Amino acid sequence: MARLFPHMTVLRNIIYGAGSTSKPDDVRQISSEVIASFGLRKLEQRMSHDLSGGERQRASVARALVSAITFDGLGKPLLLLDEPLAGLDLAMRDQVVAELKRWTEQWKIPVVSVTHALGEAFQLEAEVLKIGDGKVLQQGPVASVLAEERQQLLRQLRGQDSPS
Repeated sequence: MARLFPHMTVLRNIIYGAGSTSKPDDVRQISSEVIASFGLRKLEQRMSHDLSGGERQRASVARALVSAITFDGLGKPLLLLDEPLAGLDLAMRDQVVAELKRWTEQWKIPVVSVTHALGEAFQLEAEVLKIGDGKVLQQGPVASVLAEERQQLLRQLRGQDSPS
């Protein structure tokens, strides 16, 4: 569930993600570019309670991304996302995944994303940790770790409930 500060506009929420930095002009520029790429330009001055669930979700992911891009602490930033695209329609989800991937690759930001969405993992071309009963069951490229799940989904889409 997206969490935004209710007393701030979308723009202020996203800029807030940058924290205190010595380069406020860079923060404004990066925030503006992220806002545009996540389709939030027309929502910049709206309050969080005036947004749909999907709009709040996109603004929340944008804030986290701006935070990671503008991180100026010790070490490298790590972007942590928990079901970041839940509540988005398919077209918007595809757009946000593409933009998220583009930004994280450009800025070389590693991402840990918790998701149950098979398509999302494949779109991100992720390194996957498959977890069950609190233990890592398998780790590796999405295509190999989730191959069985992908085949099962394809069978379901074809109307074949059981393996051929």
